[in-house]
Amino acid sequence: MQYRKPHFQDKSFLDSWLPSTLPGSWNDAFWTEIYSGKHEIRVLADSADIPIGFVEYTVVDTEAEIFGIAIHPNFRRQKNGLKLMLALIEELNTRPVKTVFLEVSEKNVKARALYDKLFFYPYGVRPNYYSSSTGNLEKGNAILMKLVFSD
Repeated sequence: MQYRKPHFQDKSFLDSWLPSTLPGSWNDAFWTEIYSGKHEIRVLADSADIPIGFVEYTVVDTEAEIFGIAIHPNFRRQKNGLKLMLALIEELNTRPVKTVFLEVSEKNVKARALYDKLFFYPYGVRPNYYSSSTGNLEKGNAILMKLVFSD
């Protein structure tokens, strides 16, 4: 597996599975924003260099925030989410980042278990954050989590 920045030609393959896996605005405006550098994306690619995983995040000073992570349905339950997150954490450790933030649905037990394994810990809740208006599939609370790097 290879952790890398996305290539422009990855867009069509990512567009074929991301919208059903990670709800959001997967339109040309989104990709323009990504390629403009406002957010960063990394992909996890298989041996044929096909992207099977995706993480979107931003870094501001000493803080990083993860906006979304997704693994292609055919590549789940193979520790690819863990591989992608470990690669991201390793990359962030080479930068002046001290804290990584994310949010996760309280109903997403698998993702929460992954974040727990990576030493993210909850620090708050956004009540009723997920709703039909946010484009997410299930209504519910968002658990705010963070990972603090030690010196």
